[in-house]
Amino acid sequence: MSLGDVADVFNGKTPAKSEQREAGHPVLKIRDVDDGGRFREKFGSFVDQDYASQFSKKQVLPGDTLILNAAHNADYVGSKSFFATEDVRGALATGEWLLVRPNHRRLDPGFAHYWLTSAAAQAAIRDQVKGIHLYPKDVARLNIPLPPLDEQRRLAAILDKADALRRKRKRALELLDGLTQSIFLEMFGDIACGGNSIKKKAEFNTHDWHEGIIGDQIVLQRGKDITKKEAIFGDVPVISSGGISFYHNEKIAPGPGVLLGRKGSVGNVHFTDTDFWPHDTTLYVKEFRGNLPEFVYCYFKRFPIENYEASAANPSLNRNNIHPVKTLWPKLNLQERFSSRLRKVWLGINNATAQLASSEALFASLQHRAFSGQL
Repeated sequence: MSLGDVADVFNGKTPAKSEQREAGHPVLKIRDVDDGGRFREKFGSFVDQDYASQFSKKQVLPGDTLILNAAHNADYVGSKSFFATEDVRGALATGEWLLVRPNHRRLDPGFAHYWLTSAAAQAAIRDQVKGIHLYPKDVARLNIPLPPLDEQRRLAAILDKADALRRKRKRALELLDGLTQSIFLEMFGDIACGGNSIKKKAEFNTHDWHEGIIGDQIVLQRGKDITKKEAIFGDVPVISSGGISFYHNEKIAPGPGVLLGRKGSVGNVHFTDTDFWPHDTTLYVKEFRGNLPEFVYCYFKRFPIENYEASAANPSLNRNNIHPVKTLWPKLNLQERFSSRLRKVWLGINNATAQLASSEALFASLQHRAFSGQL
């Protein structure tokens, strides 16, 4: 059965800038939905009611599935989707949204949404991208499995429960992520004013790769692996030294430390621990050492280094940028208390990450089985 036989598939309408207002009838833009497919609970643009009434069909209804249909890069087309709820009822969808509106007598909205976001349907949708656009007529031609309506509702209910579980775990992880800076502000909120702190120059080591020889096996931490995400221990490539020659001018001292992106992810920081990988780094990474690395990490998350050649073709940090860096180091007993609290949060983050991965795998499995007649 073609999707167009059981649903209307059409694009939204983007109002001209001259038609947009600071108040009035809400407009649903791409940025109003986060990457997890959740409404951000606030509209950023509006139009007059008279204008909106001219495009009543393009106003969102609960149960619609919205799909990103255009982007500057073809890889992003179709990458964001949104299952419309009562929160956005009546909002005018912009032209960057492709809307799928099920015929409720033949197609359950939840079933349609879960099918459209399944791996198989996503692959089929990507195959329909032309240039940097996804067109309604092409999506309407996609074949959708169509069991009886009662069976559609049963499958959607199962997927609802699995989806609710993964969303709950994702939310728990987001809250834990936010605790890092919350604890920092609670304990060192007055750090910029010098409370309980000693001002001194930040100590650091630099570690660059040159041609030479390394040991049997080593983990490489690249500049591009250091992101602004609240990731504590990230995946990095492991390479064998067989046939590969490197030489590093200085071995990094053992123990936990803080990596600072020099190029590619300029100024971003990442906490490393020898329990997870050896302390050798690639070019473009600097390692800072303070009294306790947990404090150094959170300090530079809160107060990132911005003194670099941002206007250059290839922005980068260098020794001259970093040498003048000064910070207010709290007394060691405060850093120890902070480190202890932070480590507990990080343990919770690791556990929550594992639980989220498990629930994501369960949902993907159920989704596959639901649309292959195995559930």
